[in-house]
Amino acid sequence: MKLLGLKLGLVWFRRVTIFTSSLLFIVFLTACSSNSTTSNRSGGSSRSVKDVNLAITKKTLENGLTIILTENKKLPLFSFYSIVKVGSRNETPGITGASHFLEHMMFKGSANYNLGDFEKVVSGNGGTYNAYTSKDLTVYYENLPIDALDKIIDLEVDRLFSLSLEENSFQKERNVILEERKYRYENSARGQLIQEVFKRSFKGTPYEIPTIGTIKDIKSVTGDQIRKHFKTFYTPENIVISIAGDFDTDDLMEKLEKKFAGIPNRDDFKKIKESDANIERYDLRKDWGGDFNVKGETPLPMFMATFPGGPQGSPESYALDILGSVLGGGESSYLNQRYVYSRSPSLSSIYAGNYSMQKTGIFTVGGQLLKGKSIKRVRRNIKRDLKKLCNVAVNDREVQKVKNQYLYSFFSSLETNDGLAELVGRDEAFFMDPERYKKDLNTYLSITADDVMTQCNRLLSSKNPFFITIWNKF
Repeated sequence: MKLLGLKLGLVWFRRVTIFTSSLLFIVFLTACSSNSTTSNRSGGSSRSVKDVNLAITKKTLENGLTIILTENKKLPLFSFYSIVKVGSRNETPGITGASHFLEHMMFKGSANYNLGDFEKVVSGNGGTYNAYTSKDLTVYYENLPIDALDKIIDLEVDRLFSLSLEENSFQKERNVILEERKYRYENSARGQLIQEVFKRSFKGTPYEIPTIGTIKDIKSVTGDQIRKHFKTFYTPENIVISIAGDFDTDDLMEKLEKKFAGIPNRDDFKKIKESDANIERYDLRKDWGGDFNVKGETPLPMFMATFPGGPQGSPESYALDILGSVLGGGESSYLNQRYVYSRSPSLSSIYAGNYSMQKTGIFTVGGQLLKGKSIKRVRRNIKRDLKKLCNVAVNDREVQKVKNQYLYSFFSSLETNDGLAELVGRDEAFFMDPERYKKDLNTYLSITADDVMTQCNRLLSSKNPFFITIWNKF
């Protein structure tokens, strides 16, 4: 549902880098600190950050459904997030794209609400809504005046557990998704490039499955298959409800318990959960690296180099987040100055970023050539530069600048109910800890230039990347 473009490079927060069917590529920093400090290699002065304690209340019901409430009394508004812990990595050949298909169908009617009712209720109360699917999650959210909260609770309970999946709507939505795929992938050079990146980097793991699904599966999947996917994963113990806004926590929690507590779990989910526990399914390929050329819809070559990263919350992921911004975040970053804004530029754009998912991740560097430049020469130069740039690009000043930008963006996000509800909801979904932001911010603020340089050398100097190029001349 969420039609957003690909954004690589200097990106904010660490809400997991999500990769939706519409090619969103964002790294989020879930952060908040208690008397944290930053330091530099030269032993300069430290910088402290005051405590930020969000008014978070967590309760897990007997059926396993988790509710996170965050009071925010500034304005009579609320944001409601329903986070289902299912994404394309939970799919298999034959039903690829099922999670994304369900995301679309969740707006097409349920047991007590007809097609179009959802939009009428939200829009009629002056609100907004949207949804997105990633490799790990499917997320639905609404932002409305507080007077509409009871109605939204009814809507969410009904569609989360009583989706109608009416056949006529199902067939219409199939065509919508095929058109979406054509627009976002087949007719988009960037989309084609992303497909190849996942195909190569995550081969043999569940993360190679395209979030939107393959054309074959979108065309052939049946309503019964989608219904089974829904009944398996849309179960209370696999859902997090996160609400932020102007309410009384005790009153709202009591109301939510009455609505959600009696919903039973699905037996099929327990079997899936046990099989998914095998972490070896997500190990990246041992034979990493290689150059691949793909014919695609772009008159000027585009490329992406990928290195094996780490999953969310892993020690290396924090430093790699900062490294991505140091190398490719903004006009002043090292790679932009080297390839885009130099006296003899070879690229029209370049970016770098760390993409951490729940089970694994990759570090990427990508861009597009200027007219008349040789892709062979650019590829050779970039691969050579990446091997030796760590000691040149990473320093105290650049690392501190990125950390300052992270801090500004993080605290800005706390100004909205939407930012609050998503932050703590995603932290609960991934780490079972809605206050994970405290640990994350402390970690980010403690990272030094030496830490970033260590990860830079470990990754870029010692690993050969997958270097994937797309061009209409191949």
